[in-house]
Amino acid sequence: MPFDLASIAASAIVGGFSGVLFASWKIRKEESAKRRALARDRVQDAAGSVLTEAVAYQAGYGRRRVPAPSLWMPADYKWASMVIEASRGLGWLRKWLLQHRLRHLLGPLGYDLVTAKPAMEGDDLMAGVLAAVFKADPTEDPNGVPTGFLAVAMQEPRDSKEVTKLVRILKRVSRTRII
Repeated sequence: MPFDLASIAASAIVGGFSGVLFASWKIRKEESAKRRALARDRVQDAAGSVLTEAVAYQAGYGRRRVPAPSLWMPADYKWASMVIEASRGLGWLRKWLLQHRLRHLLGPLGYDLVTAKPAMEGDDLMAGVLAAVFKADPTEDPNGVPTGFLAVAMQEPRDSKEVTKLVRILKRVSRTRII
């Protein structure tokens, strides 16, 4: 049986084309995995400060937060901005879970402000302006500014269920865990 030149050429072309497709798919998957792993590391670094504060408070080495008239904390605004900025390379499911947990921790208003205008590095002006706005007229809303679980739990006694739940949620935020 003689060799058919057309079938050899077609086989070489199809084999080469499938090899290029597979190689580009594999490279894209590897780059995506690297980007997501780097984003998880950045989120863990960014979320670590408040997690450390909560764990120290739970262990008795930190102080209870003093309730402000508005319960708005510029440090929480900056922290959440850093976490959101670090989460840009995460996959859609981890990013959605992280955003859901941050909304629970900050409250709907705090989360919406952070996503609308995240704080930049060294940007104390925006956090100060927002804190001043919320302190300007606390009588307008008798309940004050709607806050999230972070502000409420850090004012509870250190051995309360709320502080334990806060530490658990912050660990999930830090690790960007699905469960």
